[in-house]
Amino acid sequence: MLAPGFGAALAAGRTAALQVIADGSDAASANIALGYASAVAQGYGVEVQARRLRAAGAAFPAAAGQVALEPRVFYNPDLRSRWYYVPAVLAMVLLVMTLLLSAMGVVREKEIGTMEQLIVTPIRPWQLLVGKLAPFAIIGVVQVFLVTGVTIFGFGVPLRGSFLVLLGLSGLFILSTLGLGLLVSTVVQNQQQAMMSAALVLMMPMILLSGLIFRSRTCRRPCR
Repeated sequence: MLAPGFGAALAAGRTAALQVIADGSDAASANIALGYASAVAQGYGVEVQARRLRAAGAAFPAAAGQVALEPRVFYNPDLRSRWYYVPAVLAMVLLVMTLLLSAMGVVREKEIGTMEQLIVTPIRPWQLLVGKLAPFAIIGVVQVFLVTGVTIFGFGVPLRGSFLVLLGLSGLFILSTLGLGLLVSTVVQNQQQAMMSAALVLMMPMILLSGLIFRSRTCRRPCR
C-alpha cells in the first residue's frame, strides 16, 4: 500500500513510505511473503537511487538505495509467546477431555457387556446418546469457564471480544469433539483401542496441523 504522495516524495528526493500488510495466522508463509516484498522494495530503491545518481553525473556507490524495513505486529506487538500459547490451551483441554471421555465412556458399555441391556430398555437411541454425552458436554462447558478465568487473571492475556461468542463457538467445538469420540467408540471394541485411536489417529494430527507448536516460534525478538 503506497502512502499518499509517494511519487512526489520520490521525485523530490524525500523518504517515501510503503506499507505491506501480511496475515500472521500462518507465520511461516507470512515471513516468506514479507521477505519477498522487502527484496522487491530493496531492488526498486536501488534502481531509483541509481537513476538519480546517473542524472546528476555521479558514480553509483555499492551501498546506495538502501531500504529500511520496520516490522510492526498488530495483534501481539510485544511478541509475548504466552499470548499465542495460553489461549490455545483452552482448545487443547476441550479436545483431550471431551474426545477421550466420550470415546472411552461409550465403548465401556460394549466392553463390560451392558450395551445389550441398554438397547432392550424402553429408552430411545437418541436418549441413550444424550444420557451418555451430556455429562461430558457439561464438563467441557465448565472447563471453558475455568481455563478462560486462568488465562485472563492468571496469565494476564486480555480478552478482546465477547465472551458469549467464545462460549458459543466453544459449544460447537465441544459438539464436534463429542461426535468424534462417539465415532471412535462405534469402531473400536475396548477402552485401550479407544484411547490409542483417539490420541494417535485424531488428536495428534489435529494438534500438529493447528499451528500451536510452530506458529509462535517465529518471533523476531526473544519470546517471553
